[in-house]
Amino acid sequence: MWMGLEMALSGMGTVFVFLILLIFLTSLMSKIVGYFEHADSKKEGVQSVHANAHSVHRLNNAMSDEVLIKVITAAIQQHRCAHDNYE
Repeated sequence: MWMGLEMALSGMGTVFVFLILLIFLTSLMSKIVGYFEHADSKKEGVQSVHANAHSVHRLNNAMSDEVLIKVITAAIQQHRCAHDNYE
């Protein structure tokens, strides 16, 4: 009986130590990746902000209100036609 208890406790202790080690290693890897990602984002941050703003501005100019209304109207019409067939 004592041998079973010793094996159970040693098994649980081994798992506990492994999980603690896993937590510390995962935290360490996260900090390392964060350090390198932070260094890269400083270089590319300004360029990506300008590129995103330019893309949004271009999209707003390309899609006027009239085109948007036509697209929404066509989608509603298609939805109504598709659901009229099922009734």
